[in-house]
Amino acid sequence: MGAIEILDGLSVLSPRTLSLAVRNPSKLRSYISNCLKMYDELTGNGPSSLSPVTPLANLTITIPAAHTGGGMSFGELEVLARVTKALNPSSVLEIGT
Repeated sequence: MGAIEILDGLSVLSPRTLSLAVRNPSKLRSYISNCLKMYDELTGNGPSSLSPVTPLANLTITIPAAHTGGGMSFGELEVLARVTKALNPSSVLEIGT
């Protein structure tokens, strides 16, 4: 472990962090990781919080006029259709009941 990793770890040190380390050490690593991730996002150093797929608003899609069930709303069906059209996958795997 290098000096940079140690300094990053110390940057989230607080009384709450120490309390968690004493009470529930198994959750400490996840807590520190989430703190550093949020810090990086807020300072602009982390990954973008925007979706990597942004379908065009004027993209033409075709969805059925009547929806007979399946637990999916028309809004969800539209999002799925736009993303599928934007990505143009060679295969699709559906997992459901």
